[in-house]
Amino acid sequence: MVKFLKIISLFKEPVLDLGHDLQSFYQLLSSILSQSKLRYIFDGLGHLCASIFIHSSQHMPRLSDSAKKRVCRNIWGVQQRLSQITARREAELDRARAFFELLSHDTDRLMLLIPDRKSQFTSAELGHLITLSVRSNPTLANQHGALEQRLAQLSSILKEPV
Repeated sequence: MVKFLKIISLFKEPVLDLGHDLQSFYQLLSSILSQSKLRYIFDGLGHLCASIFIHSSQHMPRLSDSAKKRVCRNIWGVQQRLSQITARREAELDRARAFFELLSHDTDRLMLLIPDRKSQFTSAELGHLITLSVRSNPTLANQHGALEQRLAQLSSILKEPV
């Protein structure tokens, strides 16, 4: 039984710890700070978390289909926890979830979707998205020049008027 519990603890999501820590931090600060100061601190966390999720994608070597789903679930979990704390919807995390949901499409389909999404993400974020998509595709990851070709295509898409 002890061995089973050790194995379970290895798979514990750090996002759960983040949620508990945020809740504890909020409870601690709510006894010290006024409501307006508390709101000031917590209102920017949704944007910060979304930026961290999106920009951390550049450091991910690749994502399997199950990992893509897990990231989306983790973003949703953070969004729910922050919404409970702030008593308002953390819409900025929808953007982070949309970013990772785009990875459910193959790279060529993703390239076709970008013109509709280029106002939602920065050019750097779209570059991270394409790079991770190519790295996550077993065929394209081993194909010489595939990433450079997709990034050049992205550059031309971004130059087109909205």
